[in-house]
Amino acid sequence: MDAFTIRTRDNISDIATPFDLQNIVTFPTRQSAHLEKIFTNIENIQKLTPERLSPLQDSDHDMVFIPRTINTVNDSGNIPYRKVTRESKLAVELDIAALDWSNICSLPDPNTKAHALQTTITNIVNKHCPIRYRKATKPKTPWFGSLANKLRNAKNKSLRRGAKTSSFFSNALKKHLRKAKRKWIADRLGQNNSKITWRMVKTLTAKNQEKPAKP
Repeated sequence: MDAFTIRTRDNISDIATPFDLQNIVTFPTRQSAHLEKIFTNIENIQKLTPERLSPLQDSDHDMVFIPRTINTVNDSGNIPYRKVTRESKLAVELDIAALDWSNICSLPDPNTKAHALQTTITNIVNKHCPIRYRKATKPKTPWFGSLANKLRNAKNKSLRRGAKTSSFFSNALKKHLRKAKRKWIADRLGQNNSKITWRMVKTLTAKNQEKPAKP
């Protein structure tokens, strides 16, 4: 579930609790009122610290800036990201403050106005915080413990020596990993904790999206 903005005084605990949603905006955005709230269950975003920026034009609401991490792997196996510094954030804020918003505000269609606003802001962010790329790494396998590591090392050692025992260690490793994975899942389901359960589902989903590799 992606991050989304909620502007309501209604009680949202019935939605936030089952999906493990947390509000990451802890500061007031209009005088002493906490009006702009951003709820998310994405762990990388929950760890981020939003910043308060100056209002746009005649608005009396402060803007909320979140240096969100882009974690989509492209066809080359790289993850795009933005390098955001204090200087680049200040440059973005200054460029936004210097914009003439009359052209956007005068647009009659709300959808066209929203698209124009998004395009304008995106172009400014791309200018000062361009997208870069880093090599994607495989997510860790939490049930791959010390015994699995010893079996893998023994298998690789046997392969280097050309010993027939390599197939024995390979089969033993596969059997151990299946058993360890079942135990890892059972332990988390047994805790009856929705947060732990959702993290487990996220981990299993990420592992299933990988290309199958030999242990």
